[in-house]
Amino acid sequence: MACARLAYETGLRVAGTSAWVHSASTEALALFTVHPTRDHDAMTTAGVLPAFTGVAVHDGYTPYRRYGTAHQFCSAHHLRELAGILDTDPPGPGRRT
Repeated sequence: MACARLAYETGLRVAGTSAWVHSASTEALALFTVHPTRDHDAMTTAGVLPAFTGVAVHDGYTPYRRYGTAHQFCSAHHLRELAGILDTDPPGPGRRT
């Protein structure tokens, strides 16, 4: 059975400078690293994703496609995008409320 790994990144400020927290996690383990960039190099530097061969669960950010053997988009992102569509699409003909 292939292991699924969730990968994610988010911005923060460190000593007044922009940086990124990168995470890689399974049901049992989590690794968090801080890097000055959000790119492929930052993910490689953390050292977990380059050796990963399972299902990579992520937000669709392109550099994640370099890792894992299969990909699944995080459902939380799908739900947020759908909620955003409903919030910006006014009620009218053809839309059920």
